[in-house]
Amino acid sequence: MNTNEIGWIGRYGNKLLALLKEHDPDRYTSLLFEGTLKEYLLAQDEYISERIWDLTMELAKKNGVNEELKLRDQMRWVQEVNSFRNIAEEIVLTDRRNGFSLLHNMYPSHTHCEKMHISFLQIGNCS
Repeated sequence: MNTNEIGWIGRYGNKLLALLKEHDPDRYTSLLFEGTLKEYLLAQDEYISERIWDLTMELAKKNGVNEELKLRDQMRWVQEVNSFRNIAEEIVLTDRRNGFSLLHNMYPSHTHCEKMHISFLQIGNCS
């Protein structure tokens, strides 16, 4: 299978594909020849997307961003949820417990992600 024939693999699948090619070419080649590359990338994309969504909703709940706010001030609700999604994405992509750290690998000097104000957001220890 040629990598041009992979098809849709999602946002995070695409990021992971680029990282595999650059930082772990042996694993990339192995997955490609086994015919499991697309399956692997789709599974990782789904896993990352779900983790980001779950954390986004947890942040929203703990900070009072709920359906009541959505009905009362939809623009503020959208801004808050987008902000939490951005925070959740940085946390998930830099979480070394995942066995990979997409953002860290892409931007090794991008350390502010690991120094976020987690206690302010009241989500506990995410490191």
